[in-house]
Amino acid sequence: MITQIIGNRQFSVSIKDDKMKAFLSILRIGDEDINIDDVLKVLEEKSITFGIKTQVIRDTIKKVNDKKVTLDDILIAEGLTPIDGEDGKVEFLFDLHNKVTPHEDEGGHIDFHDLHMVENVKKDQPLARLIPPTQPQAGKNVLGKEIMPEEGKPSKLPPLSENTKLADNDKNLIVSCIDGNVKFEGGTIQVNSTFIVHKDVDFSIGNITYNGSIVVKGDVKSGFCLNAEGDIEIWGTVGDASIKSGKSVTVKCGFIGTGKGKIEAKDNIHMRFARNQTVIAENVIIDNEAIDCTICAKDSVIARGNKISIEGGLTSAGNKIEANVLGNRSELPTVVQVGIDYTAKRRMIKLSYKISKINSEIESIDKDLKSLNQQRINCGKTNRKVEYLVSRKEELNQKLSDLTDQEKIMSKNLKINKDATIVIKNRIYPGVKIEIADAKMTAIDEIQNTTLYLSKGEIMSG
Repeated sequence: MITQIIGNRQFSVSIKDDKMKAFLSILRIGDEDINIDDVLKVLEEKSITFGIKTQVIRDTIKKVNDKKVTLDDILIAEGLTPIDGEDGKVEFLFDLHNKVTPHEDEGGHIDFHDLHMVENVKKDQPLARLIPPTQPQAGKNVLGKEIMPEEGKPSKLPPLSENTKLADNDKNLIVSCIDGNVKFEGGTIQVNSTFIVHKDVDFSIGNITYNGSIVVKGDVKSGFCLNAEGDIEIWGTVGDASIKSGKSVTVKCGFIGTGKGKIEAKDNIHMRFARNQTVIAENVIIDNEAIDCTICAKDSVIARGNKISIEGGLTSAGNKIEANVLGNRSELPTVVQVGIDYTAKRRMIKLSYKISKINSEIESIDKDLKSLNQQRINCGKTNRKVEYLVSRKEELNQKLSDLTDQEKIMSKNLKINKDATIVIKNRIYPGVKIEIADAKMTAIDEIQNTTLYLSKGEIMSG
C-alpha cells in the first residue's frame, strides 16, 4: 500500500489493492475549506487517471466542509478488473449419469416398476455440443495501465463412435445416426439400436420403453412392461407381464401366469410354450403347447406340441391354424376359429356392449320419467330431476346414434376369409368348438389327421 500525505496535511490520497483502487482521507486541522481542484491536482501528480469518481470526490468534500467532520478511506478511483476467458467445455445433451429414479405421479404415488433405465434418442438428435472458450476482457488499474487477462483453454468433443457423427451444418455438434439408446461409456458417446438387459427384468431394472430392439438375457417378471418399436427377444420365461413390439417377439422359454400377461407384436411371435395368457400378432408359432390361452393371429397360428398343442381357451387366425392336437380327452372347452379378424370382431363386441349399456340406461330413464310425470300430474309440481333426465336422454340418444353408425361401418368392413383352413396332423378331441368364417360345429367324435375347410357354407373335413 502506498500512502501520500499532501500539502498542509488536510487530506491524503492512497493507492491500494495492486493499484486497482485509490482512497481519499480528509483530516481537518483548521477552518480552511478543501477545494476539489486540490484533490484532482494530487491525483494528476500521482498519475491516477482511470476510473476517477469525480462526483464522489465532490460529495465527500462538501460533506467535510459543511459538517466539519473527518473522513477516512473514501473510494475515489477504481480500476477495471480483467475477466479471464472461461475454458471451453462439452455440453452433453442427454442425461450423462442416467440416474435410476422411480416415477412419481401428480398424486405423489411412486411406481417402482418405472425406473427410467433407458434414454431414447432419434436419428439426427443432438447429443453433445462443443462450447468454445469465452473471449477474455482486458482490465486497467487506476494508473491507466492495461492488465492482461488469462486466455481460456479450448476443449474438444469426445471421439465419434459407430452410430454418431458431426452435424452436417455444425462441426461442433455430435448427432445420432440412428434411433436407439444413448449412454456415455469409455470416453465416447454410444448409441445402440439394441438395448441389452443382462439379467432379469425386475425391480432392479423396471419397465422399459425403447425405440429400438430389446434383448433380455433373463426372465421378465410379473408386473413389468416392455415396449419396443423394434424386435424383443427374451431368453428366459415371461410371467404376468406386458410385452409390446412394433416388429416381432421371441420368447426362448415360456409364457406362463395367472391370465394377466399379454404379448402383442405387429409381426410375429415365437415362443416355446404358453399357459393361461394372451398372445396377439400377425403370426404365432408355439413350439410346444398352448393351454388355456387367448391367441389371436391376423394370419396364422402354428402349435407344434406332440401330445398337447392347443388345449382350452380361444385360438383365432385370419387364414390358418395348424396343430398336432386340439383339445384333450377331458373335453376341456376349446374354441378354434379361422376366417375372421378376431381383433376387429373383438372391437365390434366391445362396441355392442357399449350400445347395450346405453340402451339399458335409456330404458331406465324412460321408467323414471314416466313415474315422475305421474307425480307431477298428481301434485301439480315440476320436478328438477325431470329436466336433468330429459337432458341426459338426449345426450345418450346422440351417443347411441354415433355408436350405431360405427357398428354398421365396422360390420360392413369386417373381412371374412372363406378359404381359411384348420390343419390337424394328429387328432381333434370331442368337445372342441370349431368356427370357419360364419359356420360353426362341435366335434362329436375324435377326428384324426385332417384339414377342415368351408364348402357351401358348411365345415368339411378331408
